[in-house]
Amino acid sequence: MNLKFDITNHVEEWDDDLSALNHELTVNGKRYVIFKNMKDGYAWGEAALYFAQMINDQLGLQHMDERMYLINGGNDGSAVFLTNQQLEVVNTLCKDRKWMPLSTEDWRVEMQVASV
Repeated sequence: MNLKFDITNHVEEWDDDLSALNHELTVNGKRYVIFKNMKDGYAWGEAALYFAQMINDQLGLQHMDERMYLINGGNDGSAVFLTNQQLEVVNTLCKDRKWMPLSTEDWRVEMQVASV
């Protein structure tokens, strides 16, 4: 795909009592926040969501036709890169929303991941 992905800063830090996590990275000069004061809870959904949003942002900035679409969640979670045309074809064949590629917003709703 020839996607440029230059990570120049990666920060993962806990507060003093290890109750809140901050996680961010800079990709191609743009800062992305994965967690900001993330407290107790299961955050794999948020991490997958923010990672896919970051990838899609970079794909758009680099004028790529593909986008990352998320499929299912938890231990069965996966992702796929598709163009809009490919997505239409795949979604005519797959009718189970858990197993079809979803945009980040549709996946967030389907997997009940809180938005920030």
